[in-house]
Amino acid sequence: PSIPITPVSRIENTATNTGIYAVWQAGFLESRLITVAGLRRDRNDSGITRRDLREQTLTQENPQPKTDETGQFGLTLRVLDGLSIYALRADGLQPNFEGQMDLEGRPIEAVRARSEELGIKFDIRDGWLSGRISAYRIRQSGVPVFYFWAPSPAKGRFDPARPIIYNVANFTPWAAPGGSNGGNGAADAALAEWEAAVGSGAAFQRSANGNLNWYLDASRAEGAAYLDAVFASTARTGGWAGWLFSYDEHTNHASMDWASPEATAFQAFATGDEESSGWEAQIVASPVQGWQLVASYAQTKRRLLNSGKFPRYPYPQDRWAIWYFPESAWGLSGYPLDEAYEDPSDTATWRGLGYGAGESRDDTPLHAASLWSVYRFDSGLLKGLSVGLGGQWESGREYFSGVTDGGGQIVLDPQGRRVVLRTQSRLSMDGMLRYEFTGPAASICSIQLNVFNMLDDQDLYGLLYAPGVSARLGLTVVY
Repeated sequence: PSIPITPVSRIENTATNTGIYAVWQAGFLESRLITVAGLRRDRNDSGITRRDLREQTLTQENPQPKTDETGQFGLTLRVLDGLSIYALRADGLQPNFEGQMDLEGRPIEAVRARSEELGIKFDIRDGWLSGRISAYRIRQSGVPVFYFWAPSPAKGRFDPARPIIYNVANFTPWAAPGGSNGGNGAADAALAEWEAAVGSGAAFQRSANGNLNWYLDASRAEGAAYLDAVFASTARTGGWAGWLFSYDEHTNHASMDWASPEATAFQAFATGDEESSGWEAQIVASPVQGWQLVASYAQTKRRLLNSGKFPRYPYPQDRWAIWYFPESAWGLSGYPLDEAYEDPSDTATWRGLGYGAGESRDDTPLHAASLWSVYRFDSGLLKGLSVGLGGQWESGREYFSGVTDGGGQIVLDPQGRRVVLRTQSRLSMDGMLRYEFTGPAASICSIQLNVFNMLDDQDLYGLLYAPGVSARLGLTVVY
């Protein structure tokens, strides 16, 4: 290659979690009431060292260790013989072992979760019919969410004491010598403003990486007027105006402090909250000797409570930063500036509009059910033979939420609506034959045949095809 490959950065992160816990269990009222209580104290210690090998700088983040206390409490009350009610509340932590950092350059704290469950257990006629029915809610807070275009003040590449300089090689009118743009006409409509910027010296050419590029000084009135005109036109008409946010040795703009790892040595994350709730039932029945039925059903509702928050970026004078760009898939995400932000001069007031708050954004099916039946012959010529048949059914899954995982971009259809894709519902049937016998040296042997997907489903579900029918034959010997 004409430009040699050289190391750009090195990141070292460490994360340590230590914990101490205690659990207490007791029975009351002749063990009709059983209680369980637990307490756990976690110490999470993390550190990150970033080396920028281009500028020969070293930065370290070693926050004070964070101590968190979580607990659980549950009780079971036997109302009648064979009928109990129970309740459980438990907290949990998921430490940041990946070394992920937030938009302010600090290691992200552990994700916290709280679950609450209320249910009944029953057992009729010593196992003739038994099971559990429960309702639950699980809430997680501090879940990392990545938006490549989010403000990350910790990057610190923008120098507010210098003029705001943009590389506009792909953001000029076509009439500019060597110029180009995205093709929506916004730059060409601002030709008068461009010519005024060129005439005043606010628009100028410099060489970078062997290329002669156009640059714009947005700190000067003529440069600011050109960018204002292109932004306003794009906000009215839509379309792609061009890429404004390149960076090189001549640029100095707030967008250099974005969350993307391209601008410096680390990738920065916002954090959001999500919740799952629903109810489930599991029932086991033994109608006659040797026959067992196992059935289950779950209804799961998953909601994104909020899609993350931005920190306050301290230099609002760069009003053309990438988080203010009038793009339908990121930046303002198709909303007017005063709707996307409560206060456009304060990025911490970003509302997260269009990013699925209140929606699932997950592939968990709303409904899922299963039924499995096994009959074992305990006498006669078929003694030792077991026959099983069952299946699983689920409602459609959301396999694309309309927000990309890789960068937090919205994907829209031609009508400007966010694209949300779901699979069709799915039914799968399985079967089993098992024969158990006594082998040599009093060993217990069994031969088992399993047949999966007996309906030979090969339909497309989202991005994957069902595998079709398959079988497995196994021999087990136990001494």
